[in-house]
Amino acid sequence: RIAALLVEAAKHLNAGAALRRYDSIITASLRAGYPGPFHDEGVVYATWMDATYARCYEILAQWEAGAIAEPSADELIAMLPTLQLPD
Repeated sequence: RIAALLVEAAKHLNAGAALRRYDSIITASLRAGYPGPFHDEGVVYATWMDATYARCYEILAQWEAGAIAEPSADELIAMLPTLQLPD
């Protein structure tokens, strides 16, 4: 069930990347490592991906410890950081 929730988190990240026509969050985040017109956007995506997975693992650890109920996919996504893209 944890793996299924992580798949949902990955889908969420990829959907965010698709907002700027990237094929995946990895491609969007990769831009952070290179100078050029997409660098700043890449930093935003890379930071969002890291923050999202950190929060996701925190939530899943709380669930495994019995501190919270198992979240549905929608509940998990609602608890994750939001993407703040530059204009």
